[in-house]
Amino acid sequence: MRQPIPRPVKISQSTHSAFVPHTLMLLLSIALSGPAHAARSETAEFLVYPAGARATALGDAVIATPNDAAALFSNPAGLCRLAPYSATLGHAPYLDTAVHDFFALSYNSGKRGALGVGMSSLSVGSVETLDRSGFTTGEVSPTDWQGVVGYGKVLAGPRWANGYSVGGSLKYVSSTLIHTATTFSGDLGILSPWFGKGRWAWGAAGSNLAGSLTYNERAAPLPRRLRAGTAVRWGHFLTTSVDLSTWPGDPAYLAVGAEYVRPFRYQTSFALRAGYDGRQGRISATDGVNLGFGFAWTNLRVDYSYRGLTLDDPSQGLTLSLSFKPKGHVLPAPLQALVDQGRQLLEEGHFPEAVLTFGQALEMSPECKEAAAGLKEAHRRMSGQ
Repeated sequence: MRQPIPRPVKISQSTHSAFVPHTLMLLLSIALSGPAHAARSETAEFLVYPAGARATALGDAVIATPNDAAALFSNPAGLCRLAPYSATLGHAPYLDTAVHDFFALSYNSGKRGALGVGMSSLSVGSVETLDRSGFTTGEVSPTDWQGVVGYGKVLAGPRWANGYSVGGSLKYVSSTLIHTATTFSGDLGILSPWFGKGRWAWGAAGSNLAGSLTYNERAAPLPRRLRAGTAVRWGHFLTTSVDLSTWPGDPAYLAVGAEYVRPFRYQTSFALRAGYDGRQGRISATDGVNLGFGFAWTNLRVDYSYRGLTLDDPSQGLTLSLSFKPKGHVLPAPLQALVDQGRQLLEEGHFPEAVLTFGQALEMSPECKEAAAGLKEAHRRMSGQ
């Protein structure tokens, strides 16, 4: 396996005799925990870390199945598939003292589209710097972070475009080792409607499509990535997803995920997840295996992930997501379409398909009373009551 190249470090003239082996080794370890593209020197690898415990548990195979405000970081087209108001907050330790944190907020106005803002960071903590004799010369606090604003909209017009969503984001990226480098970049994404009576969908996104960070007069590009994926629903509760990630000149890899979501009474549900991240699995075949679970109640969801099942130093992540809509608010177009489709299936007597469709609507917006009532009615008719 080709080893990733650590980003170059700019050392000031007054500290030219100092070097930071501990810092570089730690950053290299972080890169290996989610292996960097080996074809060229890159920086700010945290930009392609999974955003949230759900994405981590699914091996980051979430391009076609965004369901919270973290869509801002993976596929901005997913913003317009969310409830009117959504918020997501995530925390995940990565090796030793490194921590990956993020938050995202979104507002979905329906026909006018959806807006999202967020921030994510990777902080390592304080690390000693040593001179060539091994004596401590001070400390540095390596930190990478990004601020993101995004927009998504459901297309309307030609029949072939109806139901598709498109989105984009602009991000400001800052990276600090000893000195700070900054740049601007952006993402683009597309998301299909659910086809086959709500059984499969697809999506695609380009990440970090521009920008580079310059250290010591040497530019290192951001980790660019093109992803395309599909999701398939099996029966009422199981969804599988597969994403292919690549970039010209870089090796491609697959991410595979499976999510079992079982709804219960009182708008509660429990989810079990498993996934394989091919990027993480470049260390060895089994290191990309991740697991997780989640619990949702009305408009609150808590997700947990266990990353790197066979790694000597695995990491765990926790994410909180909140979504709601004000009284009298018109349902977003994709959600209304699912509710309407479920009602039509009920009228036609296709009760299992109606259960599946209303379940999708509740996944998109757990507080949707129309979908909850439809699901209850579909179950009642299936049982012959």
